[in-house]
Amino acid sequence: MEEIPTDTGKPVLFVPGYTDAVGQSTRSSDSPADPEDLYPRWETLANNLRERGYEGPIDYAQLGPLGFTVGSPRKYGGIVAAKIVEMYETYGEPVNVIAHSMGGLSTRWAVEKEGAAEYVDTVVTKGTPHRGTKLAWFGMLTPGGRDMRPNSSFIRELNADGVEESVDYVSLYSSRDLAFVLGSSERASIPYEEQYENVENIKLSGHSHMDLVTSEAVLDEYYESLL
Repeated sequence: MEEIPTDTGKPVLFVPGYTDAVGQSTRSSDSPADPEDLYPRWETLANNLRERGYEGPIDYAQLGPLGFTVGSPRKYGGIVAAKIVEMYETYGEPVNVIAHSMGGLSTRWAVEKEGAAEYVDTVVTKGTPHRGTKLAWFGMLTPGGRDMRPNSSFIRELNADGVEESVDYVSLYSSRDLAFVLGSSERASIPYEEQYENVENIKLSGHSHMDLVTSEAVLDEYYESLL
């Protein structure tokens, strides 16, 4: 693949969560996403980044059609890892990943278990159940639901060996996030902040699960980590 040099910002990869998708599944993956490809909330995030002057390429991991991305984050982690490597080889820059909900688990699996760490600069997760969520019991019929349960084998394996020290992690979560209504929103924090200087957990208030994707106030909290 021909390298496309850029000095206007690192490439950004959007990773969606459980049942979600960033854009149309029929899109070609040969070039950065056009805003018209994106579903509204992700288009809002892309536009907010552009309005702040972020000019790096923006693309997304294609995990499946909207409403059907209920597979294991272990499986999706392989897809995310391949996309990260593809973007790195295309643009010659380490990738910033912005992931929502279960997408943060898929991203961590890509970085920590699939060897993508060397191609990543920063991982931003929003409303991700890093320690599992009790609400996932309602998704027990799907691999993704089973893997997001507290103390599932996936959660235990993901958290067993800590994080990658070469990657900066920012986890944003909200006390109003109904994804954690059956337990503490602290389950969306990465459990290594005290051990690693490259991990930052940011607790917010007043933001719903989906608002974490689109809110400019949330973007304020992590935008500088992308630069």
